[in-house]
Amino acid sequence: MSIRLVLDTSALLAYLAGDTRSLDVGELLASVEENGDLTGIPVACLIAAYRQVEAQHQAKLLQLAEGDDGPTVILPILAADAASVAEKVLRLDLDRAQAAAETLKHDATLATYEPAAYAACLDEDDILDL
Repeated sequence: MSIRLVLDTSALLAYLAGDTRSLDVGELLASVEENGDLTGIPVACLIAAYRQVEAQHQAKLLQLAEGDDGPTVILPILAADAASVAEKVLRLDLDRAQAAAETLKHDATLATYEPAAYAACLDEDDILDL
């Protein structure tokens, strides 16, 4: 199994929304899982989203992130990745910097509602504009 999709903070917040965006992100997660791959959640994005929502949504967010056999995996900032994230954090917030770095590291696609924010670090072919 490999990581084919990375969710940024905007995609995580959409997953928690009570509208069609939640269904869109859920379907995307299911599609990646059906192909035998995983969706990565950068820890900085998880924390940023967690800080922006109420307790009931915090629980749902942690549920998405915790499954050992689920469709997602938490992506930590490892020592080996610190330089790549640090380079990007000069142009982006930490959560976006880690999302961009993880996208490149795993040769994955970044799912975001804010594609323009990543223009300085990612090619448009690496971004799925939700």
